[in-house]
Amino acid sequence: PEQEEAYTYKEQFMFGDDILATAIVQPCDSLTGLADRRIWLPEGQWYDFATGMMYSGGRTLDLQYTLAENPWYAKAGSIIPMNPSDIENLQEPCNTLVLTFVPGADGTLSHYEDDGVSQDYKNGGAWTRISKVSEGNIVRIVIGKRMGGYEGAPADRAYELRLPAMFPPQSVKVDGKILEYARFAEGECWTYDAYTLSPIIYIGERSCSSELVVELEIPQEGLDRQDELYGLAGIFNRCMELTVEFKYEQGKRDAYLMLPVEYLKVSQCPNRILESPFDIYSSLDDYFVNLEKLFPAIDAMTLIGDEFKMKLKSQLFIEK
Repeated sequence: PEQEEAYTYKEQFMFGDDILATAIVQPCDSLTGLADRRIWLPEGQWYDFATGMMYSGGRTLDLQYTLAENPWYAKAGSIIPMNPSDIENLQEPCNTLVLTFVPGADGTLSHYEDDGVSQDYKNGGAWTRISKVSEGNIVRIVIGKRMGGYEGAPADRAYELRLPAMFPPQSVKVDGKILEYARFAEGECWTYDAYTLSPIIYIGERSCSSELVVELEIPQEGLDRQDELYGLAGIFNRCMELTVEFKYEQGKRDAYLMLPVEYLKVSQCPNRILESPFDIYSSLDDYFVNLEKLFPAIDAMTLIGDEFKMKLKSQLFIEK
């Protein structure tokens, strides 16, 4: 509140301490399919959940988003508590806590709960301290014992831990025991979401009165190449709609011709990662080589019009 920009940029607001939310209030450009959003970011590092970009704050940025993207930004290192996606209303009982660990820094969360109904919160509720600390190539997540309590507080709880913009770990341990990787998550395991570049860890019910420790061992190459992951999620997701449009545009002249190999290797990169996350480094090498070739290949195409060429090039470039 001590900064003047907090008052002059009126189409954005803080949602709690760690999330800066905004809205798209400009029409999408008819050629690029992108809408402008001028955003002021306070000091610090901010992760853009719409595109997967990491931005330095203390400045104003002119960004662009598609109609399908909902821009919101979280402080690097913040830990965001959420409900699982199958919860349809907040009165529905839920015994799974989803925790999203925002990349870019270590962090802590004091997670508060009460019964959500009575006035007993005035006498205190329940608090759980959650932390993420990186030491070398080990990422350690500690979910502490629940302190305090409230009427109806569950004795046990399951967890879903998400770590966007992180390379697949070599190993995941829960309380010292190896957790197995699974391509299709079922039961206690960990998997990898290539469209958000996130290890996702599923942990069955544990006592809320006991500490829970999760350790991820990240390969050194993953630490060295961390910055490469920023912005990829946005391009991967944009390609899902662009591929349909590309086929339609090219099909006006040749319905049987495959899309350019450079585009296919860019747009299909997340699918290759999904199939073999431990080969992500070679998949990304191939992605970057073909992304560099893609724009000249698009310019040389005669089967698509100039307007669609502009849309492709505009949406497949997210400025860092």
